[in-house]
Amino acid sequence: DVEKDTNKILFKENVKPTGNYTEEYSKAVFKSYHIMKNSPYKDYKPQYLDPNFYTGQKSTLVEFKDWQSIYLKDPIKGAIAPWTKAEKAYYHSLKTKRERYKYLAIRSGLRSVVIDIP
Repeated sequence: DVEKDTNKILFKENVKPTGNYTEEYSKAVFKSYHIMKNSPYKDYKPQYLDPNFYTGQKSTLVEFKDWQSIYLKDPIKGAIAPWTKAEKAYYHSLKTKRERYKYLAIRSGLRSVVIDIP
């Protein structure tokens, strides 16, 4: 329940007593609700890419083809060569997981793409 005058949340009696924190809890709940209501993404609906083309209807085939050209391409045959002994030794010499991941990403030719979220 909420007091209309002060916007203070009144907790039920069967819940563990909150002591002096009731006001802080109230503020946190109202602040999160305010953020949620005023978010620019509250009405965001994701666009599902359907690879099928339907005659006479709006289709996402073009967007799907753009996405497919980036992510669903088969790797070029032989593009990632087997490791040489020097490469393997260098990989094992890297200390952290971050360095190893970075090396693997560069070696495999992974690309990152910026996605525009309206």
